[in-house]
Amino acid sequence: MRLAKQQALDDAEVERFLQAHDSNGALQLERQRLAEKRLTYDDLPRVAELLLNDDAVASLYRNHFSAVIVDEFQDLTPQQLRIVNRIGLGKTTYAGDLAQGIYSFAGAQPE
Repeated sequence: MRLAKQQALDDAEVERFLQAHDSNGALQLERQRLAEKRLTYDDLPRVAELLLNDDAVASLYRNHFSAVIVDEFQDLTPQQLRIVNRIGLGKTTYAGDLAQGIYSFAGAQPE
């Protein structure tokens, strides 16, 4: 489920991903989430990335923020980095320490 949700996939694409990977338990949970019209923690960055894939939406955010600062860069997931880049490309400052990269379990890739 985590692999599906860390991509810019809409709900139907998440379901197809789970079907293709024979993830019956995850597929059942996803269908229940949809039936209950809920968002889980993993859905929030996924939906944000989907919204920011629209150039008009990304432009609104880029124009609103004059700078973006990311601390603990080593702990960003690739998805979070894509989100930051859509909002702050060219005006982002990153700070981090590879020796403190502790979130690989959540998808961070410190290297």
